Amino acid sequence: AGYTYNVPGNAGDVSMPQITRLALEDEPPGFLDELQAKNAVDRALVKRANELLDAHIAAIGKEHVKREVEQLTQLQEQVEATCEDSAAAAAALGRAEYDPWEDCYWRDNGC
Repeated sequence: AGYTYNVPGNAGDVSMPQITRLALEDEPPGFLDELQAKNAVDRALVKRANELLDAHIAAIGKEHVKREVEQLTQLQEQVEATCEDSAAAAAALGRAEYDPWEDCYWRDNGC
């Protein structure tokens, strides 16, 4: 047993190759140990980043972070609502037409 997923291409590129991976229990012996060893530095970096983030949140207060996250969520919802409606997005950009691949995306970032 395994799973298949699509590899995203660049914006506007419709080719999406499929990759099939084995289920973890079907991988060869030692695979998980090798994978963990190869990712040890990344795992340590993520752990340290989380420690620093937790310390910063403690310093500025959880309520402050909660308010900032709520504001970010509201802004994201506003962007999504505007980008979903092509006419609203065009109006927000001051244009007659709206093309999400050209107007909304920059590299791999967009609404």
